[in-house]
Amino acid sequence: MEKRDEFLTAMAEDLAEWMPRLFSDPAGDLEGDNFFEKISDGTLLCHYAKELHRRMLDSNSGYKDVFLCVLVSVH
Repeated sequence: MEKRDEFLTAMAEDLAEWMPRLFSDPAGDLEGDNFFEKISDGTLLCHYAKELHRRMLDSNSGYKDVFLCVLVSVH
């Protein structure tokens, strides 16, 4: 496996683990092996973008607090 492929595989695995911890996974089956397939049509990314936007609006204090909240919720 080429270095680039190894990097993409590791990145997909990390993102597949990280993203559902931030937001619900509508399909419930996001994994490293199917990560690029699941995001290819944009539906899942759109779901995450809408959720992030909703949280930003709910916070009434802007993007900075939302991102801090998201980062804290992961740890």
